[in-house]
Amino acid sequence: MSRDRWSPRDRLLIGGAVFVLALVVRLLHVWSIADAPFFALRVGDAADHHQLGLAAAAGDWLGSEVFFHAPLYPYFLGVVYSLFGSEALTVRVVQAGVGALSCVLVAQAAGRLFSRTVAIAAGVLLALYGPAIFYDTVFQDSVLDLFFGSLSLWLLVEAALTRRPVVLLAAGVALGAFHLTRENAIILLVPILVWVALQYGGSVRRRAAAGAFLLAGVALALAPVAIRNAAISGAILPGRQLQLGINLYIGNNPGADGYYRPLREGRGNPRFEMRDAIEEAERAEGRELTLAEVSDHWVGETVAYVVDRPGDWLALMARKAALAVNAVEAADTEDLYTYAEHSPILAVTGWLLSFGVLLALAVLGAALTWPERRRLALFHALPVVYLAGLVAFFVFGRYRHPVTPFLVVLAAPGIAGLPALLRERGRARVAGPAAALAVLALAHVPVGFSRAELRAHTHANVGAALEERGDREAAARQYMRALEIDPRSAQANQFLGDLIRRSGRPDAALPYLERAARADPRNPRILNDHGVALAALGRETEAAERLRRAVALDPALAAAHLNLGLLVLRSDAPGDAAGHFRRAVDADPGDGRARRLLAAALLLDDDVAGALAQVDTLAGITSPETAADALRRLSWELVTEGPP
Repeated sequence: MSRDRWSPRDRLLIGGAVFVLALVVRLLHVWSIADAPFFALRVGDAADHHQLGLAAAAGDWLGSEVFFHAPLYPYFLGVVYSLFGSEALTVRVVQAGVGALSCVLVAQAAGRLFSRTVAIAAGVLLALYGPAIFYDTVFQDSVLDLFFGSLSLWLLVEAALTRRPVVLLAAGVALGAFHLTRENAIILLVPILVWVALQYGGSVRRRAAAGAFLLAGVALALAPVAIRNAAISGAILPGRQLQLGINLYIGNNPGADGYYRPLREGRGNPRFEMRDAIEEAERAEGRELTLAEVSDHWVGETVAYVVDRPGDWLALMARKAALAVNAVEAADTEDLYTYAEHSPILAVTGWLLSFGVLLALAVLGAALTWPERRRLALFHALPVVYLAGLVAFFVFGRYRHPVTPFLVVLAAPGIAGLPALLRERGRARVAGPAAALAVLALAHVPVGFSRAELRAHTHANVGAALEERGDREAAARQYMRALEIDPRSAQANQFLGDLIRRSGRPDAALPYLERAARADPRNPRILNDHGVALAALGRETEAAERLRRAVALDPALAAAHLNLGLLVLRSDAPGDAAGHFRRAVDADPGDGRARRLLAAALLLDDDVAGALAQVDTLAGITSPETAADALRRLSWELVTEGPP
């Protein structure tokens, strides 16, 4: 590929132009969605990030628990909140600026690696890349994924060209920070260390020193988190220890489909994930475990699945590979296509420049730069290694997004080289475009979630967030919008049905809950809600059957045990009811109502001592007799309330 001059003046002018373009596009997108019902909401993981950011801004920078998820984004929010406040508009605007800087870094890397023309192509491509516009302005760590991925890329290019150890040290710091925003990015160390060992140049001693500088940089980035975790728990990276095993199992088990699925249905919130992983492992092992032992348990379960069912596992890996290159941006909480309903810029760029288009352009660029493969070996390898590492676990659009800068820096020479390619003759003219078109076609093979399913999922999540704020009318509108898009959505039917049931209309709720149960018959939370509605209509036998199925599927589902216990207690079987209430208390020790109901059931089963052990104090208790009277009154007051 021909290389035009890349001067300091080019760096400044092209970098400035790319920054302005990227920032303007992102700010116009933010302005477009400002009136959307989701604009100020923190949905899913974003709610947890928000709370941690608020705590940091209030002065609690250390925290009290080990990190289970990547910790850098909450600290980023803490800094933003401290400086500018926590308003949704403020955060989105700041993130738009960070995203624009990412575009500049990739343009600089492309200019240094190739030419001024390629730098312009790279900067404009990333500035207008639909998924980047979306991910840069949502309340997720994706904005930092792109930034630290872009920074790592630029520093690696500088290290390749200058061979200066201090640049490798800086690249190591950037990679360490990248790992603190997207855990699986650490796999990129493998091709980088191989490149240092084989191509960095000089003596073996010089290459070993270069590798040491790189690893020292990574260690510098991770050190604050390690010290912080050691101060809190005595372990250096306990959350990272556990996360490897559990994430490997989630991506590779008999029920896996290539996406993230929580161990316990409906408990994908960060507040539950770590606890559930520990509890399930300890239940299976029959003893208390260290975090390393919990991780080992899940690794062992994964290995057992692969060994016992190799054909199924290979089919699953093929499906995950297809998902990893698919054009659709699969979402776990909020999706690009719902945002595009409110943002013309995102609607256009998301359609014209999807992941499938970017991947095809990167393949074209790799083909055109193949004659320089020795010089570019590292940069050809990085996106392949990242995507392979992703497939080993599970796939979502925002988990795939960190590969973007490494694809853009390859796609840009593909774009810049098109005019020369069209003038060529023979096989060279055909091979690259043919490969790109094949990848583009593969990326559009239907696999996984459809755009309609993703939009319905987002509207249901937005409705749940609005309901949590107390706005039931707005929540109901979101649930109904979800059902307009996808009438079969189990999630939307469940959420709307349960909302209607809690408003005092179980008869109107029942059709929605029945549709939810048909769509997802093994979801214990849907079975629980269905059972509660049936009980409210007096269909207690059917209700009990649904609730028993729920606790069989998820023995730790406190709500189902509580509701089943209430039904059993009504049928004059306090001993059996006490068993369900006890399991509810074990699953959620902080549930005071479950504890009081357990006390009531024990009392009705003539176990006064056991009942008193569950209730610290009750007004007017002066003897076992008065305690019994108080507990008996309490029990019937609670039972007549019906299922929660």
